[in-house]
Amino acid sequence: MANTLAFFDQMNGVNYSTLSSTSFQLGIVDPDTTGLTSSQLGTLESSGKTIIGYLSIGEAENFRSYWQPSWNTTPPSFLMAQDPNWPGDYNVKYWDPAWQQIVINQATTMAKAGYNGIMLDVVDAYTVASVAAADGGIANARADMIKFVEAISAATKAINPNFKIIQNNALDLLTTNPDDPTSATNTAYLSHIDGLVAEDTFYNGNSTASWSAWNVQYLEHAVTAGKDVLAIDYPTSTTAQQSFISQAIADGFVPFAGTQDLNSIPAINSQIPAELPAGALSELTGNTVTTTGGGSTGGGTTGGTTSYNVYNVASGNNTIAATMTNEEFVISPTYHGQSSIQYFGTDVGDAIALPSSLYATAAQALSNVTYSSNGNAVIHLSGTDTITILNAGINSLVAADFNIYASGSTGGTGGGSIAATQGLASYTPTEIASLASTYHAGGTSDTITVLNSIVSSANSVLNVTPQPASTIVTSGTAAQTGQIANTGTVSTQASEAYSLALAYEVTGNTSYLTQAKSFLLSWAQTNVPIGDPIANAGLLPMFKAYDLISSQFSAAGQTTISNWMSGIANAIITTQTQAASSGSDTAINNHESFALLEVGTIGAVLGNNTFIHYLTDNFQNHIGVNLQSIAGEPPYLGVDYQERDAYHYVAYNLQALGQAAILMDQFSHVSGNPYGITYNPFTVQVNGASIENTLDVLLPFATGQQQSLNEFQNSTDPNDATRLANGSLSSVFQPSDAIAALEAADYFGHTVNDPLTGQSYNLAQVTASILQNEEKLTLPAALPDQAFLQNDITSSYDTTPPAGGSGGTTTPPVTIKVPTSSGHQTYDASAGNDTFTFYKHTGQTTINHFGGGDILNIESKIYTSTAQALSHVQYSGGNAVLALDTGNSITLVGVADHALTASDFHIFS
Repeated sequence: MANTLAFFDQMNGVNYSTLSSTSFQLGIVDPDTTGLTSSQLGTLESSGKTIIGYLSIGEAENFRSYWQPSWNTTPPSFLMAQDPNWPGDYNVKYWDPAWQQIVINQATTMAKAGYNGIMLDVVDAYTVASVAAADGGIANARADMIKFVEAISAATKAINPNFKIIQNNALDLLTTNPDDPTSATNTAYLSHIDGLVAEDTFYNGNSTASWSAWNVQYLEHAVTAGKDVLAIDYPTSTTAQQSFISQAIADGFVPFAGTQDLNSIPAINSQIPAELPAGALSELTGNTVTTTGGGSTGGGTTGGTTSYNVYNVASGNNTIAATMTNEEFVISPTYHGQSSIQYFGTDVGDAIALPSSLYATAAQALSNVTYSSNGNAVIHLSGTDTITILNAGINSLVAADFNIYASGSTGGTGGGSIAATQGLASYTPTEIASLASTYHAGGTSDTITVLNSIVSSANSVLNVTPQPASTIVTSGTAAQTGQIANTGTVSTQASEAYSLALAYEVTGNTSYLTQAKSFLLSWAQTNVPIGDPIANAGLLPMFKAYDLISSQFSAAGQTTISNWMSGIANAIITTQTQAASSGSDTAINNHESFALLEVGTIGAVLGNNTFIHYLTDNFQNHIGVNLQSIAGEPPYLGVDYQERDAYHYVAYNLQALGQAAILMDQFSHVSGNPYGITYNPFTVQVNGASIENTLDVLLPFATGQQQSLNEFQNSTDPNDATRLANGSLSSVFQPSDAIAALEAADYFGHTVNDPLTGQSYNLAQVTASILQNEEKLTLPAALPDQAFLQNDITSSYDTTPPAGGSGGTTTPPVTIKVPTSSGHQTYDASAGNDTFTFYKHTGQTTINHFGGGDILNIESKIYTSTAQALSHVQYSGGNAVLALDTGNSITLVGVADHALTASDFHIFS
């Protein structure tokens, strides 16, 4: 690379070493080939270098991480023909929400990683004839591209307000009339971008470009609007290169003479910085240098580049940029100066951490804030020392903006601070005292029964040698690789560790403590952290065990276990971030549900706010995506049911979400509510979805009033067929699968209602009924035992199952989702009170013995009312035939003429 550059665009042959050794202001690089880490980005940026990531938004590239192998044979709906000029690049319907989500995930991943901006390539895709035709013409296609760029800008600037959006080519977006460069400036669009790259403006190879004057007229709109224009031409002769550079600078652009393969940088570019006027590139590079921490003194400007960054404010008169979410600015007890913070609170989770020697409470700190007439908030410390929040707004700060830490500690931990205090993930000392008192008092209550069971479990493993696994293998992985699954062993070991820890807390017997510590240390020293949240789910009881007894370990032991747990949390975050970036379903299905739970639990146990915020910041959005009603599926069952066609996975997903909701509620009660949780996590609705709604739909299956006998029939996961065959999955939904979800839900209330039938359910009774039928009364090893204590639901258990439920005498009815196909299916409704659900394209279905409370559940896309459905029934030869959508029908065998009524139908959306 050249030694001194204004900016460069190089897609290959660039790495951290070359970037570190080269002098430049702005570099455009390919994140996939450069491989920069957040730490490396921070170091580069602290030296005054602006790093821009490349992102193609108008074409899909088959070598990118988001590309799925299945696309080669079964392309997604947004994928179009291959670009004949660029093998491996494919045109896309960029207005398709699925493609837009992939791109936005890529863009926000770069913003979170610490890139200063992105260069959007193939923005001019709307000019491709086939693409424009697919969108109804070039006018529509152009308008959709504008909306797309604006959406990318909004998503990334929500993470970092200073994140730069640079558009490549597509110059006619800069004017209101795309065919006239002298028409009015498209100021609305320009407000969403920060700069442009313009290629081949002056030269076409070594020949002057005939379109030069035309393109320059478009670009003048950007220059006038204060946007930096980066001109890249590709001449190879020195004369042409020099001419290009001179013309570009004369027109107000910043030039770069490139090579067509973008693999090297011609030496002539090193002369450009000396020829540029003052202020060139100021819009894109700005005056703010961001770092990943450490601070500067004496008027320097610094800021965070990664989420939940902790910035230790050094003494002096510093100006600090709060450009990311969840940044905590820690003021030490020895701080002296008058520093200022820009952009505080413009994104989520920013906080000021003050020593308790200065202010004992957040309220006290808030009372020492004054506001200037220009809206600055001045936090008065000691003497003349202050921290000024620039442009905060009058009376804008609240107590939640402050964290108070013990003066002897090292400061805050990022984005809202809590101490690593026992109880958020297990039991508080007060709750433990109550349990211990109940245990020692004895008796026959269900609480005593449960505690005796835990102590008995602890006794059974007092002399057992821990068996830590270096690698955890799930049944899904085993089905793919032929390895032996060991998640059952992991769960058993973790549950045993938890039983030992809780038995110690309740009884005071140190034998339990010694063995519990042995389990935890053995696992922490042996198990290699991985990012698979499903594999790690079995470890949750072990995390809780450490929550109970962490204070009983030596400093070295605490470090060992903390490092292990932190390694797991960080690996999960990395895995899920990559999944989101690539558009993988694991970013939105039960994998993310368990990721939120596990990372949040580790955060609660360790007092690590980076991990806590992973849960608190993403919880609501995940509910809205994961549990959304999906066309063609029963309402509220969400992504996991769509993928797996199984209520088992609905319950499994709710197990994680319910326990995560309990953690969210625990966090909402932290003093000062630093995480801003002002809603009920169980009932909060996002896009119409909520945990409560999904549980309501699951309840009839948990009670046994309805059955699902064809679990996984239409699963999109090929491993499910293997697991059904080897017996690790069941085709029949078992009510016991719902225990963990029910007990977690009971934390938020004893009664919920089925939205389809209106029936009310007492969750404690439902769970007791299931437990009784399985001849056990025990606690799942995850988290619901906390709900037992806090709601005292163990005392409300009775042995009378709900009428018709799993402990009754009636024959359980059947609920069948008729698969979508062009074939024929035959069902039997002899049990009575059966429900058959029909969507579009369900083929020709025959049902024998229909009657006696049976229901035809019809999608509203077919019929909008029961009367309309009834009017389409024809009777012939002793059968009733209901026509559905084209070519599809239901034949009810042996139904007398006009025997059906509107009450035999139900319509769902």
